[in-house]
Amino acid sequence: MGSREAEQARRKLARRRETIARLYEATSAQRLAGGGREAGEKNEVEPVQTHLADEVLREILEIDRAIDRIDRGTWGLCERCGQRIGRSRLRALPETRRCLDCRENR
Repeated sequence: MGSREAEQARRKLARRRETIARLYEATSAQRLAGGGREAGEKNEVEPVQTHLADEVLREILEIDRAIDRIDRGTWGLCERCGQRIGRSRLRALPETRRCLDCRENR
Protein backbone atom coordinates (compact mmCIF):
# COMPACT_ATOMS: atom_id res chain seq x y z
CA MET A 1 0.00 0.00 0.00
CA GLY A 2 1.14 3.51 -0.66
CA SER A 3 2.42 6.10 1.76
CA ARG A 4 -0.85 8.03 1.57
CA GLU A 5 -2.82 4.96 2.62
CA ALA A 6 -0.30 4.21 5.37
CA GLU A 7 -0.66 7.75 6.70
CA GLN A 8 -4.45 7.48 6.64
CA ALA A 9 -4.17 4.22 8.56
CA ARG A 10 -1.80 5.88 11.06
CA ARG A 11 -4.33 8.64 11.72
CA LYS A 12 -7.17 6.14 12.08
CA LEU A 13 -5.12 4.00 14.46
CA ALA A 14 -4.01 7.01 16.51
CA ARG A 15 -7.61 8.22 16.91
CA ARG A 16 -8.78 4.77 17.93
CA ARG A 17 -5.91 4.39 20.38
CA GLU A 18 -6.72 7.73 21.98
CA THR A 19 -10.39 6.80 22.35
CA ILE A 20 -9.60 3.39 23.79
CA ALA A 21 -7.01 4.79 26.19
CA ARG A 22 -9.49 7.37 27.52
CA LEU A 23 -12.09 4.65 28.02
CA TYR A 24 -9.54 2.44 29.76
CA GLU A 25 -8.49 5.25 32.09
CA ALA A 26 -12.10 6.07 33.00
CA THR A 27 -12.94 2.41 33.57
CA SER A 28 -9.81 1.85 35.64
CA ALA A 29 -10.55 4.84 37.83
CA GLN A 30 -14.09 3.61 38.36
CA ARG A 31 -12.87 0.11 39.14
CA LEU A 32 -10.32 1.40 41.67
CA ALA A 33 -13.03 3.50 43.31
CA GLY A 34 -15.21 0.41 43.59
CA GLY A 35 -17.96 1.90 41.49
CA GLY A 36 -20.21 2.21 44.55
CA ARG A 37 -20.90 -1.52 44.58
CA GLU A 38 -21.65 -3.78 47.49
CA ALA A 39 -19.03 -6.44 48.35
CA GLY A 40 -21.01 -9.34 46.79
CA GLU A 41 -21.68 -7.45 43.59
CA LYS A 42 -18.03 -6.40 43.43
CA ASN A 43 -16.97 -10.06 43.47
CA GLU A 44 -19.21 -10.80 40.49
CA VAL A 45 -18.30 -7.75 38.43
CA GLU A 46 -14.57 -7.52 39.07
CA PRO A 47 -13.52 -10.54 36.92
CA VAL A 48 -15.50 -9.16 33.99
CA GLN A 49 -13.92 -5.74 34.39
CA THR A 50 -10.47 -7.28 34.61
CA HIS A 51 -11.07 -9.29 31.43
CA LEU A 52 -12.29 -6.20 29.59
CA ALA A 53 -9.29 -4.20 30.80
CA ASP A 54 -6.97 -6.95 29.52
CA GLU A 55 -8.72 -6.87 26.12
CA VAL A 56 -8.40 -3.09 25.93
CA LEU A 57 -4.69 -3.27 26.71
CA ARG A 58 -4.27 -5.99 24.08
CA GLU A 59 -5.94 -3.78 21.49
CA ILE A 60 -3.75 -0.81 22.41
CA LEU A 61 -0.68 -3.03 21.98
CA GLU A 62 -1.90 -4.17 18.55
CA ILE A 63 -2.42 -0.56 17.51
CA ASP A 64 1.07 0.40 18.74
CA ARG A 65 2.55 -2.51 16.79
CA ALA A 66 0.72 -1.45 13.63
CA ILE A 67 2.01 2.12 13.97
CA ASP A 68 5.51 0.70 14.43
CA ARG A 69 5.10 -1.34 11.21
CA ILE A 70 4.03 1.83 9.39
CA ASP A 71 7.17 3.57 10.69
CA ARG A 72 9.38 0.65 9.56
CA GLY A 73 7.70 0.39 6.16
CA THR A 74 6.46 -3.16 6.72
CA TRP A 75 2.80 -2.30 7.27
CA GLY A 76 0.60 -4.16 4.82
CA LEU A 77 2.88 -7.19 4.59
CA CYS A 78 1.81 -10.45 6.18
CA GLU A 79 4.04 -11.34 9.11
CA ARG A 80 3.66 -15.03 8.31
CA CYS A 81 4.07 -15.36 4.53
CA GLY A 82 5.44 -11.93 3.59
CA GLN A 83 2.80 -11.31 0.92
CA ARG A 84 0.75 -8.14 0.68
CA ILE A 85 -2.37 -8.00 2.81
CA GLY A 86 -5.49 -7.10 0.81
CA ARG A 87 -6.50 -3.44 0.75
CA SER A 88 -10.03 -4.11 1.94
CA ARG A 89 -8.69 -6.08 4.92
CA LEU A 90 -6.26 -3.29 5.82
CA ARG A 91 -8.95 -0.67 5.51
CA ALA A 92 -11.24 -2.62 7.82
CA LEU A 93 -8.49 -3.70 10.24
CA PRO A 94 -5.43 -1.48 9.84
CA GLU A 95 -3.80 -3.23 12.80
CA THR A 96 -3.97 -6.66 11.14
CA ARG A 97 -0.69 -8.56 10.92
CA ARG A 98 -1.67 -11.41 8.62
CA CYS A 99 -3.26 -11.83 5.23
CA LEU A 100 -6.62 -13.55 5.12
CA ASP A 101 -5.15 -16.90 3.99
CA CYS A 102 -2.64 -17.00 6.85
CA ARG A 103 -5.23 -15.81 9.36
CA GLU A 104 -7.59 -18.62 8.37
CA ASN A 105 -4.83 -21.25 8.28
CA ARG A 106 -3.24 -20.33 11.61
